[in-house]
Amino acid sequence: MEDLTIRLLAKRQGNIGWTGMLSGSALSTAVSLFALNINDPVCYRKEIDAGLNWLLQNVNTDGGWGDTVKSSSNISTTLLVLAAMEKAGSFVSTAAAREKARSWIASYCGSMQPQDIARAVYSRYDNDKTFSAPIMTVCALAGLLGDDSYAWQYVSSLPFELSVLSQRFYGYIGFPVVSYALPALIAIGQVVHHFNPSANPIIYSVRNAAVKPSLAKLAKIQPENGGFLEASPLTAFVAISLAAKGLSGHRVTQRCLSFLQVSQR
Repeated sequence: MEDLTIRLLAKRQGNIGWTGMLSGSALSTAVSLFALNINDPVCYRKEIDAGLNWLLQNVNTDGGWGDTVKSSSNISTTLLVLAAMEKAGSFVSTAAAREKARSWIASYCGSMQPQDIARAVYSRYDNDKTFSAPIMTVCALAGLLGDDSYAWQYVSSLPFELSVLSQRFYGYIGFPVVSYALPALIAIGQVVHHFNPSANPIIYSVRNAAVKPSLAKLAKIQPENGGFLEASPLTAFVAISLAAKGLSGHRVTQRCLSFLQVSQR
């Protein structure tokens, strides 16, 4: 204990305190790359190529990726990295890495079939759709869940229309979305509604009516620097969802992209 105390004190910056930074993250990098690419692959070419090179340099020996450079491979991060590589038209060659990633995913899920991927992702997060739905959204947009006409059936619908109500209402109805995930509820909910609207005419009408006010709420809760909760993954998921439904030029999307650029090391 004494030795650890000495080593800790030696790391101080003068007599002020300690400084540090978050670990490099394959998950954050992959989702951020996807967000930059889906918005403007030409404008963000430098950032995309740098991110792809980092991912290639930090792949695990089994062909997958974990949440950090020291983490074991997991299904969520490996899927997101594969999705980013599939969509990033780049001078960086990712063919070998993509093949190994597909092998890892097929081994974990049982196959690369959409239903097996969906089963694995939803099992990992139980009933928390704010984690599973964003991952499945990226998979659908990357073509990992098959043709567009079928892919969105595997992505959980999120009732973004509830975002215009008080957050206390969520607890009353037992809706499984944590309060801090409101940006994901709105953005992911809207993109799923865009590609796979409800067949129920009442729900469809309510959600259509809620698109503009919920988007206004998303803009209202976005921090000045553009980063939702200072979290690159959450911010990137928002940017991806809005861009996918044709809102690349929206103020919320552009502020998200600025945050992602500034966050890149």
